[in-house]
Amino acid sequence: MRRSKLRPPRNVLVLFIAVSAVSLSVLFWLSWRLLKQDRALENQRIQERLERAADLIVTSLDLGLSEIENRLSVLSDPGDHALSVAFGPGEVKTHPGGHLLYYPFIPPVRESSVTVFEAGENLEFRRQDYVGAMAAFRALALSKDPLLRAGALVRLGRN
Repeated sequence: MRRSKLRPPRNVLVLFIAVSAVSLSVLFWLSWRLLKQDRALENQRIQERLERAADLIVTSLDLGLSEIENRLSVLSDPGDHALSVAFGPGEVKTHPGGHLLYYPFIPPVRESSVTVFEAGENLEFRRQDYVGAMAAFRALALSKDPLLRAGALVRLGRN
């Protein structure tokens, strides 16, 4: 009997374990929520830092562009001893015109039609009649068109 008096009542032990389990569950749940909120807050701070950095970059670019615009506005009237050059697709514009010594592009070259040389090349490659091909290319080499004459002379030299 002595032992049973020292033991706590069974329902008190069950109640203690139940209250402890509920308390631990609530504690874990609150800890989990706190960690989620902390992560969300950290992500928000990172996003705000990125936005501030982007704003600083945009501001510095804007200042740089406005400085370039100011310099260009000063250069828009080059005066008597200066030359302004503007490059466009396939063209170079100068102000004042005609003073640029070197134009850094090659104008498109007009090519002669390939069908003009077809008869001579047919004789040369398919029939292997080099004398006939040379006669055909000699006739084309007498043309007044410089492109046609150049193509005929190249083919004549090949034969």
